[in-house]
Amino acid sequence: MTEQDTNGEHGRGSGRDKLADERDRAADERDALSEAREALADARDAVYAERTEAAETIRSAADERDAQADLRDDAANRRDLAAEIVRDPTSGADDVSAAERSHARMNRLDSKIDRIASEHDRAKLSDPASTSPDVADRAR
Repeated sequence: MTEQDTNGEHGRGSGRDKLADERDRAADERDALSEAREALADARDAVYAERTEAAETIRSAADERDAQADLRDDAANRRDLAAEIVRDPTSGADDVSAAERSHARMNRLDSKIDRIASEHDRAKLSDPASTSPDVADRAR
C-alpha cells in the first residue's frame, strides 16, 4: 500500500470514529434525559402521595370533629331531658334543672366550635398548598 492509500483509509476511519463518538454521546444524553424524566416522575409521585395522605389526614380530623360534635349534641339533648324530668315544681330541684340546662348550653357551644373547626379543615382541602404534610401535622 502506498502512503496515500494509508492516509485515505485513516481519514475515513477517523470520520467514522467521530460519527460513532457523536452517536455514543447522543445516546448518553438520551439516557441521561430519560433518567432525569424518571426521577422527576418519581418525585412527582412522591409529592402526590404526600398530598393525598395530608388530605386524608385533614378529612379524618374533620370527621372526628363532626363525630365529637354529634356526641356533644346528644349529651346536650340528654341534659335538657334530664332538666325537664327534674323540674318538678313540688321537688324544689330548680337548681339541678338550671345546672343541667347550663351544661346543655355548654355542650351545644362546644359542638358548634367542633363543627366550625370541621368546616375549616374541609375548606383547607380546596387549597392545594394546604395539603402539604406540615399542614396535615397541624390538623392532627
